[in-house]
Amino acid sequence: MDKSALQLAPSYFDTYIAQAPDLPIRQGLKSNGLPLIEYHRDTWSQMGSYRYAPGKWTINEIIQHIIDTERVFSYRALRIARGDATPMPGFDQDVFNEYVAANDRRIADLLKELIVVRQSTIWLYDSISDDALLRQGTASGLTMNPLALGFMIIGHLIHHIGILEERYYPHLKKK
Repeated sequence: MDKSALQLAPSYFDTYIAQAPDLPIRQGLKSNGLPLIEYHRDTWSQMGSYRYAPGKWTINEIIQHIIDTERVFSYRALRIARGDATPMPGFDQDVFNEYVAANDRRIADLLKELIVVRQSTIWLYDSISDDALLRQGTASGLTMNPLALGFMIIGHLIHHIGILEERYYPHLKKK
């Protein structure tokens, strides 16, 4: 099932979903996850604790944020797909960042975790039927479905890679 089947996605997701390629969701998760991570691995490894300006997140913190967000969105997709109609709360990315201590971790370990989390997301989506991809649920006070969450996961990674390329990579030679 591809983006043309999206009938229900909170407008907040538009920025991320628009960045996801128009591929079937399972193919998109596979082709826009592990290959992107591998492509950027060496650059991220060089820049782990670098931040381009005071108050901005480090590469480690951004990777941890991608991991945490994918876990939260995958969990939401799982609950909705399996028919759990209990509304789910939102999450505050800044609070998550404050309590995770990503800069105390090795970048190599964060990248391994990111790969494992994406593989887990792929397996989850392989287990969700097309009908269940369109099942509706509520999270953060918004109505959504697993299909929209999947494209959000894809677009979220792509979005952050774009930020890294635009704002962090130009500083790589200056480090």
